[in-house]
Amino acid sequence: MRFVSFACLWLLAGSPAWALDLAQAFELAKQADAQYQATQAHTEAEEEGINVARARLLPQVGASGSLGKLWVERSFGRRTFPVSPTDSWNWSVNLRQPLYRPNEWAVYEQSQLLAEGARLRFTSEALRLLERLTKAYLEALDALAQLKVAQEDVGRYQAILAQAEAAFRQGQGTRVEIEEAKARLDSASALVLDRQGRLQIAERALSLVIGRQVSAEELKDLAERYTLSRQLLAQAPETWVEQAKRSNLELAALHKQVEAARIKVEQAFAGHKPTLDLVAGYRQSRSESEITLAQQFKTASVSLQATLPLFAGFGVEASVRQAKALLREAEFSLEQKTRQLEQQVLDAYTKVRFGQSQVEALEQALRSAEQAVRGTRKGVLAGTRNSVDVLNAEQEAAQVRAKRIDAIYQLIASIVELLAAANHPPEEILAQLAGGGELSLP
Repeated sequence: MRFVSFACLWLLAGSPAWALDLAQAFELAKQADAQYQATQAHTEAEEEGINVARARLLPQVGASGSLGKLWVERSFGRRTFPVSPTDSWNWSVNLRQPLYRPNEWAVYEQSQLLAEGARLRFTSEALRLLERLTKAYLEALDALAQLKVAQEDVGRYQAILAQAEAAFRQGQGTRVEIEEAKARLDSASALVLDRQGRLQIAERALSLVIGRQVSAEELKDLAERYTLSRQLLAQAPETWVEQAKRSNLELAALHKQVEAARIKVEQAFAGHKPTLDLVAGYRQSRSESEITLAQQFKTASVSLQATLPLFAGFGVEASVRQAKALLREAEFSLEQKTRQLEQQVLDAYTKVRFGQSQVEALEQALRSAEQAVRGTRKGVLAGTRNSVDVLNAEQEAAQVRAKRIDAIYQLIASIVELLAAANHPPEEILAQLAGGGELSLP
């Protein structure tokens, strides 16, 4: 089913009329991203580790046998009497059931914790992948939007240049106005080339994440979803930090790692403890040695086998010290990750708060800049302004427009970063960016 769904996505992606939204790109990325696939493979390996550890606690059954011939010579004093070659064979079946093995039980418990931690990391890796994908997706959208703004500037400056040349021919303009318009046009044309290069780089970066060539023109725009920031900022930053500490999957995985390290200490201590096994067997043999020529035996046995460690070259003590050191390492890693997570959430919250303020400020600045353009054009008609003034007003408005677009996409990236840190499921984040679904706030 995964192959069929991926194939459908791939075929749809080949259609020129198909718009690639973030959710579809995420499905492609999960199939193509090497880091995500490696984490999935690691999780599968850790889950199989449970079966390996469990097998050591289950009955072990084995069989063995041999077939051959014996050539024997019997001696009495100085005389030797050869015996005809004799068939020799034996076979046996043995069963061993561990009854008390503290070391193996510790390994089994540890494998369960490691597998659970791996599953948590795999789910967390999906959020990390979504963050990487969203960043590349938004950079491609931003690069395309910036290119369009630059191309619009070229069109405006071409129109202004044509107006200046027409006015000069009619004796109403100056050569300075023409040269100024040409200079602005050349500058805008150079900026278009720069924006085209940035767009190609962004498209290649996104293609690398999703595993296929993609054009920014195919992408579904997300600019309108920056308004999600108002819902997120309704909660205090401390509330977001507490939710992240409770639900962050990487933090939960490290908790499992600490528990596994504690069991590792118990496992090391188990090197001093005895073991007890139930051993049963059945054996048949014939002419197995020169003493039992032409004799056949059938033997069945059941026994309890105990082993008591006495001295292992101080290896057990060294293993205990090693396990305790690994436990301290895991505890410090957990503490460090907790601090990093708190800082990450606060940074993301701050980015969202200041990003929203910046977008609102740039929206007001854009309204003012567009009003200034309209006023300058009226001034030209009234004779109080000239084409250079119009150029300056147009350039200011274009710069504000480009800054607003860039700020919007940066704000959306910060929104995804905050939601991912608080362990919102990828499906919920994608639904919100698509304009639907309920957003569960802390």
